[in-house]
Amino acid sequence: GTDADFAYGVAVKPGCATNCSAYVTGVTYARDFPTTTGAFDRSISGGVDAFVTMLKGDGTLSLGTPSAPTDSHSTFLGGGGFEAGYAIAVDAGGNAYITGESLSSNFPITPFAARTAPLRVTSTFSPKWFSRVT
Repeated sequence: GTDADFAYGVAVKPGCATNCSAYVTGVTYARDFPTTTGAFDRSISGGVDAFVTMLKGDGTLSLGTPSAPTDSHSTFLGGGGFEAGYAIAVDAGGNAYITGESLSSNFPITPFAARTAPLRVTSTFSPKWFSRVT
């Protein structure tokens, strides 16, 4: 984006030897950070959000259109406060696991999560991100 972006974690699918997609997480202040068609969240929520991006094996990001889906992904992840993604891991199925922190009382949480409210001012998060790429 046109504002500050910081990548803190990068991972590749285990066993991948050539043309491997890179999964990246970090923090962005950029309202125009590139997100892909069909992303979980296409707009920054609190001025500073975590991001999760999967770059294609050639290092590019294809944003896609509603009529032409993309084989790479990029989304914001956050609530109304500060969020940052610090580490990312990928399993053999291409699912990404992100670890980070949130200062938001409205961080997106699924109804059956182990904890559905923040513990204190700063909470950690560790969602499983399902890949649409095989």
